[in-house]
Formats: sequence, C-alpha cells, structure tokens
Amino acid sequence: MTIRNPMTEVLEIERGFWNAAGDVEYYREHFYDDGLMLLPGVPRPMDKEAVLSSVTGAEPWSGFEIEDIAFSEPATFVAVLAYRVSATRADSLKPYRALVSSVYLAIGTDWRLLSHQQTPLDL
Repeated sequence: MTIRNPMTEVLEIERGFWNAAGDVEYYREHFYDDGLMLLPGVPRPMDKEAVLSSVTGAEPWSGFEIEDIAFSEPATFVAVLAYRVSATRADSLKPYRALVSSVYLAIGTDWRLLSHQQTPLDL
C-alpha cells in the first residue's frame, strides 16, 4: 500500500512544470481543464488553451531553485503551494526571481494545477 503525501506529490508536479517549458503534453496532462494562470507581462488571466498555446515553442529553463516552501491542504481534495523561485535561461545572465502561488485540485488519485500566479521580485 502506498501512503499518499500530498505535499510531495504536488511539489513534484510543480517542479515538472518548471522543467516542462515547451512541453505541451505535460501541461495538457497536469493543468486542470478549467484552470487559470496569471503570468508577468500577460495582460489577462490565461485559460488552458491560452496556456497550451504559450507553452508551444517556449524556451526551457536551464535551471531553477525553489525555496521558502509553504504548503496547505485546506480540504482533502485541495492543496495550496507557495514558494520563492529563482530560475535561469541559457541565454540570460540575470535569473528570473518570483513569488509563486499554485492551487491544485485532486481528481481521483491525481493532482491537477487549478490556479497559478507568479509575482516577479525584480521589477
């Protein structure tokens, strides 16, 4: 019998999103159909189709570090993850730094990203 650890599962999926820039299939599989994403420089909330379109051809991150993790599971089917990230791309000397908040919804035994927002720290 496998013991379910929501924080470990959700954090693994979240790291997968950072590793999946350009990988539409990962986003299609793990992003909830009615989910929303708020990203810096994008003037409106993005639904799943807009997110999938933006991922196509996106440059992968060459590295990232997730720190100061906060996790809450206010219900057995909802998980909230917040953290600070520092990420770099191969063609950039300056890392992207942001505060991130993600809300996950349990669908059966799988977690899906319901909401994701990034607030840049270097303005």
